Amino acid sequence: LLLGWGVYSFNAVLSPPVISVIVGLLFFISLAIIFKYAPGETENKPINNEAEREKFKKWSVAIMVAYGLILIIFSRLEVLNTLVLPMAVGIMAQAFTVSPAGYGFIHFIDWILDFPKG
Repeated sequence: LLLGWGVYSFNAVLSPPVISVIVGLLFFISLAIIFKYAPGETENKPINNEAEREKFKKWSVAIMVAYGLILIIFSRLEVLNTLVLPMAVGIMAQAFTVSPAGYGFIHFIDWILDFPKG
């Protein structure tokens, strides 16, 4: 929520073409992360077979494409275009959590907060 508010404040500073380029870059980087690392397997929720893994990967990519369409629609609507940059940053943050670096970051935060694994 705080990340979204912080990014939302950049709408007043950045021009619409710059925002469009940033949103496009963030979306395609997120899509590449999803292609490479999704679905995220954890100790508590292992993926049992390759068919299940492929099904979850297809769902992940389909959801990312849907988010991309929502970003395009929102960017065209005057009332909602200020939400596009925060949404793209949120999508990027969620894609990051699927990557190995994201897992490492979450484990680090758990260690800092002293939450046990599992």
